[in-house]
Amino acid sequence: MAFSVALKLQTFIVEPVVFGVPTGNAIVYYSGDNRGFSTSENASYRTKQYLTFNFDNNGASWQGFTDTGQTHRSVVRPGDAIIWSDTLKQNPNTITHSLVASSSKMTGAADDRIQIKCICDSRNPFEPFAPAINYTFTVTVYKNGVVSINGTQDGFPSYEAYVRLNSGSWKTLHQFSQQTIASLAPPEEINVNKTLNLF
Repeated sequence: MAFSVALKLQTFIVEPVVFGVPTGNAIVYYSGDNRGFSTSENASYRTKQYLTFNFDNNGASWQGFTDTGQTHRSVVRPGDAIIWSDTLKQNPNTITHSLVASSSKMTGAADDRIQIKCICDSRNPFEPFAPAINYTFTVTVYKNGVVSINGTQDGFPSYEAYVRLNSGSWKTLHQFSQQTIASLAPPEEINVNKTLNLF
């Protein structure tokens, strides 16, 4: 049986703004994503990782894509209007994926699978010394329709991972509601072990 699986892994900041390090007598703040969990293709994010897996009677293949959201910074003096605002975008290469394991033939055995290591080490482009958004996940997609995500992540910001079969609707694999921004600092203290059967 031929089929495809897509996995979307995103991090996002729930609040509309997050305050940064003050500069003199000015206040610095950054725009958050101002949203909750969402499968919408238009949902704002800090980081995004998108994987596709294709299985047929002859074998299997996979592809990956990464992206980062725009970071908007505003600087204001108390009681005054905005002094200035600007926008930067972190390099998407701060998010990577690589093949860990793949069954040799993919011809129908129960353990036929593709296993991908997903790593994120992406920080605010305006704050080079601030801690980064970090996660280390292993994503496994089996030919029998089982999908799993295992690994570790920071406690901030929020995390969401959705999967879909062929062109069907998105199903939730992993959701995590952010803790305080202090949880952005090392280590990756949250353990993740989730499994979903698409068939």
